[in-house]
Amino acid sequence: MFTLHQQRADVGLSDWIFEIDSTTGAQITDRLMGVHENYPAALKKLATARSFVAKRQKEMAVSVEKAVRA
Repeated sequence: MFTLHQQRADVGLSDWIFEIDSTTGAQITDRLMGVHENYPAALKKLATARSFVAKRQKEMAVSVEKAVRA
């Protein structure tokens, strides 16, 4: 099964992923503070991930259209 965890890793957000059952509040706080302290870099990282997703969605839509028209 393909999970949300795998999806985030695939789009370049693996360092923003937590295994919530084994992550402490301090670890989450540290990560969030890192995002806050480097907010422009975080926005750039997010934009890159969004661009990757948009490209993949477009490729998928083209593939589906080809299959439907075949």
